[in-house]
Amino acid sequence: MNHHVDSLVSGARCNRSRRAVGTIASVIASVLELLVPVVIAFGVSTFTTEGIASPRAWLPVAGVVVASGAAAAWRALALTMIEAGEMRRLRLGTASTLLAMSPRAVEQFGVGEAVSVYSRTIDQMEPLLSAARIRRHTAAMMIGGCLVLMFWFDWRLASALFGALAVGAAAIGLVLRPVKARAGAALLALGRTASDLNEHLRAVRSATVWGLVPPHLRRLRHDLDGVAAGERQIGRAQAMVDLVVQTTSMVLLIGLGAFGAALVSGGSLSVARLSGFIGALAVLLGPAASYAQAVQAVQRARAAADQLRAVPMPSTTSRVQASEGLPLSPPVVRAVSARTAPAEGVVTRPVIFTAAVGEMVCLVGPSGSGKTTVLSAIAGMAPLSSGTLTVGGIDVVAHVPEQLWRQIAYVEQATPTLGQTVREFLTPDPANAPDTVVAARLLADFGLSGRLGAAGLDASLERGGTSLSGGERQRLAIIRALASDRPLLLLDEPTAHLDGVMEQRVLEAIDRVRADRVVIVASHAGGFARRADRVVRL
Repeated sequence: MNHHVDSLVSGARCNRSRRAVGTIASVIASVLELLVPVVIAFGVSTFTTEGIASPRAWLPVAGVVVASGAAAAWRALALTMIEAGEMRRLRLGTASTLLAMSPRAVEQFGVGEAVSVYSRTIDQMEPLLSAARIRRHTAAMMIGGCLVLMFWFDWRLASALFGALAVGAAAIGLVLRPVKARAGAALLALGRTASDLNEHLRAVRSATVWGLVPPHLRRLRHDLDGVAAGERQIGRAQAMVDLVVQTTSMVLLIGLGAFGAALVSGGSLSVARLSGFIGALAVLLGPAASYAQAVQAVQRARAAADQLRAVPMPSTTSRVQASEGLPLSPPVVRAVSARTAPAEGVVTRPVIFTAAVGEMVCLVGPSGSGKTTVLSAIAGMAPLSSGTLTVGGIDVVAHVPEQLWRQIAYVEQATPTLGQTVREFLTPDPANAPDTVVAARLLADFGLSGRLGAAGLDASLERGGTSLSGGERQRLAIIRALASDRPLLLLDEPTAHLDGVMEQRVLEAIDRVRADRVVIVASHAGGFARRADRVVRL
C-alpha cells in the first residue's frame, strides 16, 4: 500500500513542461523581488547625490516594482493552474482506488471512513504535490538569496542575522517534530465521526424511531473532543512557530537597526548599504515565515498519507492475468468443495454444485450463512478459504476478473441508482446497450410504465433514485439485468422488497430469458426454490 500511495501522488503530478513553466515563473518573480533591495540601495545613493526628484533614482525603483508585481501575478496563476490540475488527478486516483475495493474490504474498512478519506484526507495531501514543492523551493531560494545580499551589503550585520536565524530554525524544528502524530490522531478521530454520521443517515428512519440521536450525539461529542484536542495541539504548535517567527523578526529589526545605526554613525557603513540591508531583511521575512508554515503543512500531509495507506487494496499477487480473457461460452459455473468466509473467523461449509446454461440454482440458508459471499466469490470479488470455483472452465480466483464482470448481470440487495434518466440507469455500458423492446415490456410487466408516465425510458431520476420507492428501484435493477445480453445472472434477494404478485411476475420474466443463460439466485423466497433446477443449502 505504501507504494500505491506514492504512485497516486506521483501520478497526480503534472507533466514536466507545466512544472517547468511554474518553476520559471517562480524563479523570475523571486529574482525580481531580490532586486528590490538592490534598487533601494541605488535609489538612496542617488537621492543623496542628485536629490529626491531625480528621475534616475525613481525610474529603476518603479520599473522593478511593476515588473515584480506582474511576475508575482504570473507565478500565482501558473501555480494555481498546476495545483488545480494535480488535486483533480489526485482525487480521481483516490476515487478509483476506493471504488476498486472489494465488497469485503469495503465492509471491513467502513463506508464512512472511505468517504472521509476522499473528502478530507486528500485535501490535506496538497503539500506533497508540485505546486507546494515549487513554493517551498522558491522560498528556500529567496532565503538564500537574501542572505547573500545581506552579506554583500555588510558581513557584520549578516553574521548577526544568520546566528539569530539558526537559533530560530532550531526552535521551530523542535516545535514541529510532533505535529505529524497529532495531525494523524485528529484525522483518525474525524474519520470515525464521518462514519457514524454516514451510518445514522443511511438508516435515518429507524434511527429516528428508536431514539438514536442522543447516543449518536454522545459518540460524536467524544470523537470530536479528540479532533478538537488534536487541533488544539496543532494550534499550539502553530502559535509557537508564530511566536518564534514574530519575536525573531522584531528582535532582528530592532537589534539590527540599532547595530546598523551605530555602524553608520561610526562611518564604517553607508546609509545606502544600510537601506539595502534592511530592504533585503524585509524581503526575507515573508519567505522565512511561509517556509516554516510549509514545513508544518508537509508534516500534516504525511499524516494524511498514512491515513490513505490504511485503505485496504485488492491483492493481485495470487492472480494471473488472462491474456485472451475468460472463455465464457458456455458459462458453466462449477463449485467444488468451495468454502467462503462471510465474516472474520467464520467459514462456511463446503459448497458443491454445477450450473449450466438454461438452469437456475437457488442458494438458501439462514441469514449470515454466506449466500451473498458465495455470489461475490462467483463474480471474483471474494476469496475462497478452500476449494475451487470455475466459470467457463476458468478458475475465477486465479484470474483478473474484468473479462468475467462484463459477462455478469448482478442484482444486489441495495443497487446504487446512478444516471439522470431511466435509460441511463439501464445502460451502464453504452457499447452494450440493453434491448429497449425487452426493457419496455418488462417495465409494463413490473408495473412501472404508468409510474414513469409518457416519458418512459427518458423519465428523469432524482439523485440516488429518491423519486422511486425501494421496491421500484429493485424492479429497475432486475429489468437492467434481464434486458441485457449478459449470460450469467447473479441475483441476491431480488424480490426482498416486492409483494407476492410482483414476485410471481419476476419469476415468470426470469423463466422467459433463462433458456440461454445461467441463473444463480440467493433468496429466502420459496418461489425461487420451487422453480430452481438445483437448490444448494448453506
